[in-house]
Formats: sequence, structure tokens, C-alpha cells
Amino acid sequence: MIELNPDPAKPLQMSRWFEAVFDTLYLFIAAYIGVKMLWHQTGIAGILSGVMALVLAGGDAFHLIPRIIVAVSGNYGRLKGMLGLGKLITSITMTLFYILLWHIGLLCFTPALMWEWTALVYILAGLRIVLCLFKQNGWTCAKPSVRWAVLRNVPFLLLGITVAFFWHIQQRHRTA
Repeated sequence: MIELNPDPAKPLQMSRWFEAVFDTLYLFIAAYIGVKMLWHQTGIAGILSGVMALVLAGGDAFHLIPRIIVAVSGNYGRLKGMLGLGKLITSITMTLFYILLWHIGLLCFTPALMWEWTALVYILAGLRIVLCLFKQNGWTCAKPSVRWAVLRNVPFLLLGITVAFFWHIQQRHRTA
């Protein structure tokens, strides 16, 4: 969590400026890469890669822009709700990112009979999104539920492992 500045008259700590600059650069670079990929790609895998980069940057913007504002202004209280909503949106867009990465892999490697694994990817993604939408997550609370954080991240972890394992296996088969 961002360290709050109780006295706005005092200068900002260097770490908060670093965070603001880093987050800003990340958002611009990720968005630039996404737009550039979309602009120069003709194949569906390349287009999906550009969309994937924009989904990542766009989703992260929902929580990073409020964080940047808090880092610069030190005014956490006014933006607490936006930060919480931003974390929820980012959680969902990260899930969409993995779905896009899965489909890019299917296009790049064209494995046979992957419908079962694709169904698993969608089930895990759907479960993750549904779990993220429960109010028990306490997205805007000062101390959100650790239980719900673990609960919603279990399908996300399994989704990430599934996608990473698929890419690893396909890459090994491609180079063998």
C-alpha cells in the first residue's frame, strides 16, 4: 500500500515520486506497444497480441492512475473508492489477459483437440471473475478480507499455471 503523507506541506518522499514516474512510464509504454502491434499486424495472433497489451495497460490504468494521484498528492482518503474499484477492474482484466494469451497460443501452435483445456481455461476464468464480484472481497476496505483474496486467487493461479504449462509444452515440442 502507498505510504501516506499526513502533512501535505512536507515534500514527497523519493519512493513516492519513483512510484508515480514508474507507473506512468509503464502505462505509456504498454499502451504504445499495444497500439504499435495493432497498427503493424495483419495476422490474428498479432492483432490479439496488441489487444492483449491494451487490455493489460487499460486494466492497470484503473488502479495505477489513482495510485499515481495519491503518490503525488498524498490524499488517499478521497481516492480510496477509486483505488478499490481499480483493483477489481485490474483483477478482471488480468483474467482476460490470460484468456487472450491462451488463444494466441492456440493460433501459434495449432495443437489438436484442445477443447477440453480451453473449457478448463474458461471455467477457471469465469470462476475467478465471479469470485472477484462478491462484496465480501472488500475492495474499498482499509483491511480487505484475506480469505477472499486467497479464494479469488486460487482459480487465477490455476489459470496461470495452465496457460504457462501449455506454452512450455508447445514450445518444447516446437524445438524438439
